[in-house]
Amino acid sequence: MTLLSFALVAFATACEAHDRVLPYLGAHDAGRQADSGKSGRPSDADVSFGNEGSEGSHVDDDPSDDDPSDDDLPEGAGVDSSVADGGVPVASDGAGAQSDAGTPRVASDPECDMSGLWMVKQLTRSEALGLGQFANYYYFFELSQDGEDVTVVSQMDCNIYVEGSVVVTITEATRRSLMTHNDQRGRRATMRREDDTHCAVAFERFWSVRGADEAKFAPVPRSSKETVAQLRARLPLPTAQAKSGAEDWEDDGQLGIAWQINGIASGTRNTVQRDCTEWFTDETHAVAPARDFRTPLVLRSMFDNDENVMNATSTLVGALAVADQRAEHRVTFSFLGRDASDARARAVLDDDPLVTCNHVVSALPHENQF
Repeated sequence: MTLLSFALVAFATACEAHDRVLPYLGAHDAGRQADSGKSGRPSDADVSFGNEGSEGSHVDDDPSDDDPSDDDLPEGAGVDSSVADGGVPVASDGAGAQSDAGTPRVASDPECDMSGLWMVKQLTRSEALGLGQFANYYYFFELSQDGEDVTVVSQMDCNIYVEGSVVVTITEATRRSLMTHNDQRGRRATMRREDDTHCAVAFERFWSVRGADEAKFAPVPRSSKETVAQLRARLPLPTAQAKSGAEDWEDDGQLGIAWQINGIASGTRNTVQRDCTEWFTDETHAVAPARDFRTPLVLRSMFDNDENVMNATSTLVGALAVADQRAEHRVTFSFLGRDASDARARAVLDDDPLVTCNHVVSALPHENQF
């Protein structure tokens, strides 16, 4: 974002939103049980991952005795999930992914199977005042796959870091707030064999909203194919003059998300944002078939965003940035194993979800160029 502007703009702008806490991760619990024998759910003082008072928030902690054991499942079918009362896929305790009908979810091709746990980083480029800013968005995902159909079981937004003419960061309070918003559970994708040397991957569009009421400013469904311009015309984000719907996510006394800017200009800027992304393979971003993805999967990302400044400590840090539509935005998926028993997953998962996110950020260094 110009300073913060382009930096922020680089990252922000989401899609639909549920004003509820993100339900994290059966995988989290399973991994800690494998290591220490304790359930290890994060305390409410850290982050609440329940959907108190929201329909479909109950997770069945008592799976049927008829669920097949891991020994009964084909190789590569080991991600655990159940379906909440409201029909939302949620992670369970490690007994194997199940379809809604109770049958094991198995990928059509064991070498084109995204089921499992992933660290993810999206890299985008925006411009402000003629300068480029690179935004690194960090996520933790659990995916399940049935045939060629991939579903997000659970996910956390872990961090956003921008580097260019300025460096833009967010505080721990902001990071913890991000972890409770923009729930991607149920987001759809496909992974299929394209030929002997390629698996084709495509994630449907997802809209994120930051610093504002997700229910008001995210399209329904979150996979809406509206453009940023169309959505801006239909559902304009709050502004400093028309603040209705803006929210103070980190309780710092300012509406919107707070961005800390350092570089040719320094200060704090609070903004509301909305962005959309689609992730996919193409002729320059291919995925090689593998039963265990030891090499990260690098996909193309479609990225566009919308942002309004609610407060800025100077005019310079308040300049808006625009997503660079000529840039080859990309997203990297780093595999942690089919379930939380994998040593790679155990090295990342922690009782405190923020520590899990810290491990993701450390494992995927930020970038400032394509």
